Amino acid sequence: MKKRNLLFASFILSLGIGLFGCNFGNGGNVSDFPVYPVVASDYSSDFSGVIFGTYWGYCIAPAADIYPGDCTVMSFSIDYDNQPTDSKYPVASNVSMGDKIGKSFYEQSDSVRINDYKLPISDVVCVSSPYYEGKIFFGITCKDNSPNFRLVYNRQEPDSAGAKNLYLLAQPSTSSTADASKGFNYAFDIMPLIQLAGLADSTGTVTGYNCKYIKANVKYFTGFTNDSVPVYTTLNTSSTGPFVFSVFP
Repeated sequence: MKKRNLLFASFILSLGIGLFGCNFGNGGNVSDFPVYPVVASDYSSDFSGVIFGTYWGYCIAPAADIYPGDCTVMSFSIDYDNQPTDSKYPVASNVSMGDKIGKSFYEQSDSVRINDYKLPISDVVCVSSPYYEGKIFFGITCKDNSPNFRLVYNRQEPDSAGAKNLYLLAQPSTSSTADASKGFNYAFDIMPLIQLAGLADSTGTVTGYNCKYIKANVKYFTGFTNDSVPVYTTLNTSSTGPFVFSVFP
């Protein structure tokens, strides 16, 4: 297994893959899967590897220093002609894995309190899958070497056409402001919000899967007006609609 410092944001932007653009198959030949976020779900039954929730489905891959609950990025191949007969999930080969991705739970509050999270964010990409078990991934661009991030749900703010508003904020580090923009991978666990306020999709009409889901507008902080009013850019647009964040029931 190769290990590299991989940033998924640039890959996602270049690929232009939509939610659940393709899935693991069960046919012959070899399929290659590009760099994308993954969540370590559990150990395989024989402890030979880790079961990963990927964008496309679950697979087993060797993983050093990765434990259930960890997040990282990974590229891999699936050789459908050479799989164990007793494995519940396909076993990956040609695995290239990145560093662990920082993660935290989303926050629920009566307002979006910026406090010292005043670092402007210049660009964001987002990836979601029910195989991520309630976690969502962001590729975040800002001018700092070691920022902290928060994702806030204002429970007092009415939903917008059935979509909840989530606010992404960045805190500058005390002494490591960067002259040029840098990219960061980060994950938030919003499982509690999905379980609390999610809708049951029993027919698969929203994502193509039986799941529980929420719709969300993701907004990231870009600065202040001259009157010190926070300015947010909505990551999703009217053409793409709100994001759908989902988990299997």
